[in-house]
Amino acid sequence: MKNSSYVLFGSLIALVILGCMVFKYPNWFIANGTLLLGWILFIMQIAYNRSETLYWIIQKVKYYVVNPDTQWDLSIRYHSKNINTELLPLVQNGLIKAAKIDRPTIRKYSLNSFEIRADELNIEVSFDEENNYLEVFFTKIPVSFRGSQRMIEQRIVPILEEIENKTN
Repeated sequence: MKNSSYVLFGSLIALVILGCMVFKYPNWFIANGTLLLGWILFIMQIAYNRSETLYWIIQKVKYYVVNPDTQWDLSIRYHSKNINTELLPLVQNGLIKAAKIDRPTIRKYSLNSFEIRADELNIEVSFDEENNYLEVFFTKIPVSFRGSQRMIEQRIVPILEEIENKTN
């Protein structure tokens, strides 16, 4: 990490020197500029490959500009002595209320599991009586890089809070 910061600092100094040379001696830059730029790009590539901080800064800027769509899954497991089969209808109603803006549809798989589909949200809920846990699984959530924080804060967190309120 320390060596990477030296390489990065050296690259910045070289860029400043190059900038001064371009304005002061434009003919020199025409003759030697490509060689110098090649070395500067080589040093910057080394810094990018060896500095984790620089790598993540560049990746964050890249993803912010490009804003790619991704699909991700989220699984949450609640362990509690208060969880039983009588709690599942309450959880189901709470999830429907939390997802009401998305016109939810419900599919029951068994007495202990069901699925709620609401536009872009797929929520699978299952209850394991033997181990006494409730599992909530969000599948194939389409999220852009910039939209991921909004999706988590405005859609997922209220649903999880609703479940947590029902299980406590």
